[in-house]
Amino acid sequence: MMKVSNHKQCKNLDVEWVELILAAKSLGMTKEEVKNFFDQKSGAVNRFNK
Repeated sequence: MMKVSNHKQCKNLDVEWVELILAAKSLGMTKEEVKNFFDQKSGAVNRFNK
């Protein structure tokens, strides 16, 4: 897994989320693709919880 290079700048961020976004970026995913992925997943969770 990727490591966040400057932890001081990220002290208010969840490091695991930052690593996840960096991994998506390294795979060539756009911001919109990441957003769409989470939108789809949250919709599936919401349907399951009804």
